Amino acid sequence: MSRAIVVMGSGETSPTMVTPHQRMISDLKTTKDPVLSILDTPFGFQENADVLTSKLSEYFELSVGKSVGIISLRNTHISSADLANAVNAIRDSDWLFAGPGSPSYALNVWRELGITPHFNEVLSRGILTFASAAALTVGSHTIPVYEMYKVGQDPHWLTGLNLLEQHTGMSAAVVPHFDNNEGANHDTRFCYIGEKRLRVLES
Repeated sequence: MSRAIVVMGSGETSPTMVTPHQRMISDLKTTKDPVLSILDTPFGFQENADVLTSKLSEYFELSVGKSVGIISLRNTHISSADLANAVNAIRDSDWLFAGPGSPSYALNVWRELGITPHFNEVLSRGILTFASAAALTVGSHTIPVYEMYKVGQDPHWLTGLNLLEQHTGMSAAVVPHFDNNEGANHDTRFCYIGEKRLRVLES
């Protein structure tokens, strides 16, 4: 597995995912120690972003047994020098991980800063592992989860990064958390939006 898009629905830092992470990283075909990086954009707007970054780093170091670098790209208010450093770090990565947060927020930041072509650079030789919120962005369309589930906007799609079709030929939308049952007394399947709203999106 020298080149791959790895899509994870949830549980990306659970004990059961340690072995899959280890196998993917060990399958990297590099002539040097692989460069492993975490991109913090999807949760960059959250007040606990530093805590989440630390927890992710700790998980990969202590549980997976791999040291990872942190690429901080939390918003569009970034200097040219810091943006250049982040872009170089992305392009140098052999394995790049992004996970929880808001898919629409991540899309906005990545689009405004022109990051998508640099994901393609990673995929030219390595592995892009997108989980949870980040997973929603890799298809042709993206569900704006917060806007629909929390804000109450009508069901609608956002244009996704479409990395799946570019690199696999598969035109699809990714819907993680498809069997979520946290709502108890209301339908939170299909990434919290429920079946009714999903059917509207599919129509």
